[in-house]
Amino acid sequence: MQRLIVSLVIIASLAGVACAVVPTPVPPPAPTPTPITITHELEIRADPPEAADVLLNPTPIDGGRYVRGRTVTIDILPKKGWQVD
Repeated sequence: MQRLIVSLVIIASLAGVACAVVPTPVPPPAPTPTPITITHELEIRADPPEAADVLLNPTPIDGGRYVRGRTVTIDILPKKGWQVD
């Protein structure tokens, strides 16, 4: 039986909303807080890639990202002749 190596990479990042300030003749109103969402990118690597299928539940949003605090189930389904190491 051949061995399959699976690695997990979690990358934390911040996403926010930017706002432009336009000069006006009167003083601008007080600044309002900008909402910031903390996300984590989850990347699963199987070596070799064709040795297994990887299922993530729930499906990630926006290119493999999850909102902070989200629980993710990772299922590794090795193909015939492979086992997870």
